[in-house]
Amino acid sequence: MVNGLLTTPQRIREATDALFGIGAEEVVLYCCAPDPDQVDRLTDALF
Repeated sequence: MVNGLLTTPQRIREATDALFGIGAEEVVLYCCAPDPDQVDRLTDALF
């Protein structure tokens, strides 16, 4: 299960690109850390 975690910006982009590539219109990602800065880091990884 740990190997499936998206732990780098590259893996996040690859996973979301793959989902959009097969027709997903929305992707929901959850931050699992209590640090609110995680949302900013996730945004930076995607855009």
